[in-house]
Amino acid sequence: MKSKQIIFGIFIIVCLSTFFAIPISLENQSLNQSGLKTSQGEIFDNFYANYIFGYMGGFDSSKFDYNHVSGDLYNVTWSTDDAPLGTWLENKENRLISNSSGMSFLDGSHTMIWILTNLTISNITLITLDGVGDFPFQVMGDFNVTLFGIGGVEAWYLENLIVPGSYALYEKSTGLLIYGYFDWGGGYYSLQLTNTNMFSQDASSNDIPGFNLLLIIPTILLVSIVLVKKKMKN
Repeated sequence: MKSKQIIFGIFIIVCLSTFFAIPISLENQSLNQSGLKTSQGEIFDNFYANYIFGYMGGFDSSKFDYNHVSGDLYNVTWSTDDAPLGTWLENKENRLISNSSGMSFLDGSHTMIWILTNLTISNITLITLDGVGDFPFQVMGDFNVTLFGIGGVEAWYLENLIVPGSYALYEKSTGLLIYGYFDWGGGYYSLQLTNTNMFSQDASSNDIPGFNLLLIIPTILLVSIVLVKKKMKN
């Protein structure tokens, strides 16, 4: 059943990615191994990320908005086209969530929208799932994906160690969630990135050339099929 869910999730990505584009520029990125970019504060102020939100068979457009509060704290709002889903405070140094309200994440859990960039193969990081708290996700591998107008981009592939079939794909240099199929055993949802200003050299600008995900999809599909077959053999 879990293998079928993974394959179904990949099928949905292929279908939806035909219609959406992501603005991205990966030039001049300075990395800090203790966290995200050295310019993380500037990038996260007014940072946004749009996702296709799949929940128990339905789909909707959703958006995460980040606004600086003070120090390392940012106010995050998650909303769909129809209504706000939740709001919380997020610490950019340790990914911890606090003051959460609405349909959102538990206080003391770790954001799922981005991970730290100093992870490597076999490392385990905590990722919160909506309303149920943290789950341990392990970095299972990394691979290159080719994006229109950009070239090769490296991504981490993480799997949930408690619930088989729950997995996520994060862009390496920023840690931003590209796609996640999040299953907590009693339900599931998915998030597929469609638009963001995180990768822009000027995070305040929305006028950035776009590209579509069509070249990412074959790689995700190939990796997922290989992983499914490997699990079935085991």
